[in-house]
Amino acid sequence: MAKKKGREQTAGMVEGLEPAAARVVERAEAEGLDLIRFLYVDHGGVVRGKATSRPRLAERLATGIGLTLAMQAMTMLDGLQPVEGMGPVGEIRLLPDPDSFVALPYAPGAGAMVADMMKLDGQPWEACPRSFLKDAIAALAAEGYALVAAFEPEFTLGRREPAPPDDPAGLDRLVPVDQSLCFSTTGFAAAHEYAVELVRALEAQGMVVEQYYPELGHGQQELSVRHAPALRAADNHVRYRESTPHCGTSNRTPARARRAPATSSTARATPTDSRRSPTTSSAGCSRTSLGWSPSPAAA
Repeated sequence: MAKKKGREQTAGMVEGLEPAAARVVERAEAEGLDLIRFLYVDHGGVVRGKATSRPRLAERLATGIGLTLAMQAMTMLDGLQPVEGMGPVGEIRLLPDPDSFVALPYAPGAGAMVADMMKLDGQPWEACPRSFLKDAIAALAAEGYALVAAFEPEFTLGRREPAPPDDPAGLDRLVPVDQSLCFSTTGFAAAHEYAVELVRALEAQGMVVEQYYPELGHGQQELSVRHAPALRAADNHVRYRESTPHCGTSNRTPARARRAPATSSTARATPTDSRRSPTTSSAGCSRTSLGWSPSPAAA
């Protein structure tokens, strides 16, 4: 009886929705997802978002969630900058793309979609990086080309070591998980559990892992994902960045991501005609350096 009632409720929620949106509601109900995140990437490369509850998901798929204009003028340290048209008064809507929906393997009970930033009249906001990418893809298509892209993300895996207690002004240190050689099997062994969990998390979100190996730097990891059409590739990289610092937290402690302009994550864009080389840097996928710490016992 309870299952029948649940199916009837779901049928009522999806009535009138587009097929892709209806499938999201049905999956959220079937998988028991209590919160569904609407993600976006700001101009500082920070992945941000808001979440809706499952009972309000069907409505929010159509209306989006409000976001103040000021958020696209925030720095990586949440300092609001004086940018014309991006003050605290006024809002846009975070409208999720149902085709980007995934359940989050590292956050049981949660799902996520990548969202476009839409003005209140339903048109794309000029400050939306994802819409900018869509325009670039359309312009390229008008010339008879299709853009595919891939990223080469690299990050550091290590242990967060607190500052000495006798040094109040001291800073925490990120101690690499290994001091092995480039491509060394010692490096594979040191990061094995984490790497396997990350691979499984990425695959659960529809990504195809191409290669993995410990890189030249101590604790440096490289794990690449197969190329895809540009919009999908950009969305994949957002999901990748969200997965990397959150995997393995059941028995280890994640380090704070270092918001640094220096990076080892490189975007590669490849048009079908090699004479042209448009870039996907406008996709809002930032270059980041991530730190992640196992607990002392796990290390």
